[in-house]
Amino acid sequence: MDNIQAKRLHCIQHANNMLNASKIMLDNGFPNISYHLATLSLEEIGKSVMIVIGHVDAMEAQKNKILKQAIEDHPKKIFWALWGPIVGKQPITPKEIEHYKYLSSHIHQKRMEGIYVDPNEVNSEPHEKISIDEASSLISLVEARVRMEEATKLRQLDENIKNALCWFCDTEKDPLKIRYIYSEESRSKLVELKGNVEQWILWLKQQFDNADKKSKELLELELTRTGEHDKDKLMDKWKIKWKLVSCSHNIKQQELDKFNRINNKIQFNRGTSEDAQLIITRTLPKAITLQQLHRIAWDDARMLTAAINIAIKGYFWWHIPRDISKFYDTITDVESKANVKTEISPQLSVDWGNKVLTDNDIRTAFMYYSYIPRKVPNFIDTYLMAISLMAKNDIHTRFERTIFVYFYNALLQAINFYKDYMFIKACNWDIVKIFHSIHPDLIKMATLYPKIAKDVMHNRVVKEEITLTDCVGFKILFDQYILHKLNDLVNSDKH
Repeated sequence: MDNIQAKRLHCIQHANNMLNASKIMLDNGFPNISYHLATLSLEEIGKSVMIVIGHVDAMEAQKNKILKQAIEDHPKKIFWALWGPIVGKQPITPKEIEHYKYLSSHIHQKRMEGIYVDPNEVNSEPHEKISIDEASSLISLVEARVRMEEATKLRQLDENIKNALCWFCDTEKDPLKIRYIYSEESRSKLVELKGNVEQWILWLKQQFDNADKKSKELLELELTRTGEHDKDKLMDKWKIKWKLVSCSHNIKQQELDKFNRINNKIQFNRGTSEDAQLIITRTLPKAITLQQLHRIAWDDARMLTAAINIAIKGYFWWHIPRDISKFYDTITDVESKANVKTEISPQLSVDWGNKVLTDNDIRTAFMYYSYIPRKVPNFIDTYLMAISLMAKNDIHTRFERTIFVYFYNALLQAINFYKDYMFIKACNWDIVKIFHSIHPDLIKMATLYPKIAKDVMHNRVVKEEITLTDCVGFKILFDQYILHKLNDLVNSDKH
């Protein structure tokens, strides 16, 4: 506890230094630099809160993740600086939480506008982006938070509450789970608890724990299909059909039929559309209630879709982007009455080659699907978020940089999940060392791409333009790593 207190006091002292420097910059006519320093002061306060939350010995993995965020995640630090000091001390409403989330993001974005020249603007003047009033207002807010933190005594939290706060730090970042955290049911519970945030987070964690446990039990029950426990519960009840579209593979029914003849619980069929459509029909057992059906079926579909994408190192999703080169139907030269065609170059597409989805591809995907943990791990969630954004990437909304970073984070999460982080730590956090033994042909990408991703994440100027081809390259790095780890599991089972 003394060690935590010492680190916390260092953060508060540094926050005071930054705050004083911010005031000096404002007095000397540099409101943008003043705003930046005030934001750094706020981040130090947020870091002090996260250090206290992160030091929970019972949850070492989450502790390391939270402490990493305390160094790298700027909006997260600002959020905890604004919200952390009042956790458990006064009632709070869902609207206030949303306000703090918006405010933390706004402060960080405003700070970035004031310290960097925008290369996309002709006359980018950072010092004009932030007014004296804006800087002065932020200084007042930060000063209040610094004084509040100085007056706050380090209290020993109940172990359950500490674990729940760690869980919240981790889960609140999950784009899929965040929907429930701020759903109407969750908001109502916070109101019912009279704004007691600690009890609300404990309740939230219990909801997710119960759902994960039930989902895992039912899926394992269905997948084992022993028939020895309760035959009635194992009877087929739900038939779910969904469609995936591919921009990397052609679909031939005769290849799918080879797999369909040996598995009656999952069936693959070619769609009737001109697109490369894969129709998947999945049968689930009677043990799954109607209330549980959507969550369990959705998790199952996502795991199977992830396994397909990883196994074939291609692209299958619920939809693919349409407007990849132009926004219009026609352009006509009114003088010559001739049609004109103009498009962006390169198109927002990738040349995957002329591949066919084979029976061997399906069998391989199904084998890997069987080895993915039944509780969807965070690296699969992040990977699927990148795949999803690739489907939304068109001329109207460009996501190449975001996709690239998602694949990078998915790889880091997978390395952590499979305990290879000790190896790369010994190699000074050099990811490329892993690929020396996995796939030497990927060493060049494994050397270049993580460096670019780190620059993007830290808002540093990136000389290289990140293209969809780069995103696919990072996807292949991830796919190859996961294939290597799953092959190890398959081979260990054979022995």
